[in-house]
Amino acid sequence: MEDPSQIARTLQACGLRPSAPRRTILTYLHSCEDHPTPYEMLDGLKRTGHPISIATLYQNLQVLSEAGLIRKFVDAEGTARYDANTSAHHHLHCTVCGRILDLVLSEGLQATLSQLGKEQGWQVAGVQLELEGTCPQCQGNA
Repeated sequence: MEDPSQIARTLQACGLRPSAPRRTILTYLHSCEDHPTPYEMLDGLKRTGHPISIATLYQNLQVLSEAGLIRKFVDAEGTARYDANTSAHHHLHCTVCGRILDLVLSEGLQATLSQLGKEQGWQVAGVQLELEGTCPQCQGNA
């Protein structure tokens, strides 16, 4: 969804005004393969010629998250990160460089993980898995 007119239509469909900061933030997040922190977003937006204030960024991240257009999660270090992929998925986390990538599991494995919780008496509402290790780039640098 990197097309600016599509982003504007998506915002409007959610009852949000397609303001320049919202369009810019969504466009940026959709172009990211990783899951940036707000400060990483500020730097990235500034580098691409779209600087915005930290207050504007936080306000719009909150609105976009509440509308379900982006997903906020907290990484293992307690840092807020944002993801434009709102579908059910998991993460690979490099403990050396901090990079976080999406990981999609097969439906069978997803169901197995859910079943493990049910066997413990839990009513499982969702499964969120984070695999930690060293990414290929960091392995090559070692």
